[in-house]
Amino acid sequence: MAALAAVAIAVAMKGVRQDEFSAIVVAMGLLVLSCCGMAGSMSMAGFRHLRPSKRITSDGTGIRIPMRRYLLVLLIGLGFVATLALVTAIGWSFGLDSTGSFLNPDDVGEARFLLACGGIALAAFGFFLAFRAPTVLTISQVGIRRYTRRWRGLSAKTVDVFLPWDDIVEFTPDEQIVGGLIEVRNPIIRIRSTTTRTKTERLAYDTDDQVTVLAHLLVAEPNTLLSLLQFLKDNPDRRDILERPDARELLCPPPLRQRFRAARSAKSSDSVKGLSGDA
Repeated sequence: MAALAAVAIAVAMKGVRQDEFSAIVVAMGLLVLSCCGMAGSMSMAGFRHLRPSKRITSDGTGIRIPMRRYLLVLLIGLGFVATLALVTAIGWSFGLDSTGSFLNPDDVGEARFLLACGGIALAAFGFFLAFRAPTVLTISQVGIRRYTRRWRGLSAKTVDVFLPWDDIVEFTPDEQIVGGLIEVRNPIIRIRSTTTRTKTERLAYDTDDQVTVLAHLLVAEPNTLLSLLQFLKDNPDRRDILERPDARELLCPPPLRQRFRAARSAKSSDSVKGLSGDA
């Protein structure tokens, strides 16, 4: 992302020197996308988990953990690029003098270039918006519920799975590895139960007897969430703590320094497998 920001600055400086307005527009778009990407990377690295998210709620019956808005930053960046490029290109096509002296009115090539960039950004914006799958994880005295609403264009499908505590066999920390040259290890939690799930109750990453929680997409710190789930499973007589008004504080993560120390210790010993997605 730093390299993309450097390229954006270089393109902007060249555009100013050569009076190329389209280069300036593209550079601004690249700079916004790089800033959004860096913000997303910091979030994925765990720096967002300093305190329990205000979006985690407790209503006296349990804790409700929604999915974080991980696409929001990307959508803002794509929306900015699409709006800036399309407005500039369309304004030029209608003869509006909104580009000052940077864009030659006879330069149809620059207008087409901006139109193409705006169209691609708009298409990407629509794609990510249409194929989202918001999820809410609810932890209560009686069990765990994973509620997912999958969107495919204008249609939606609900996948609602409830796991009673007595049906849960174990929680297994795992990683979802994505990427090519640069691998990203996203922490997930696999919940194995004694009940076999039908196809309508499963998502793509579930199995017959396992329900997968994409911990990296929730607003709770993954390791803290896993520790709480394991504690509640091992101590059924303590599950009444979920009914406390301040139950959301159970998901308060340890300080960053402590998490960094634990991560270094785990890497050096390599004796305990945990969720490694967050610092």
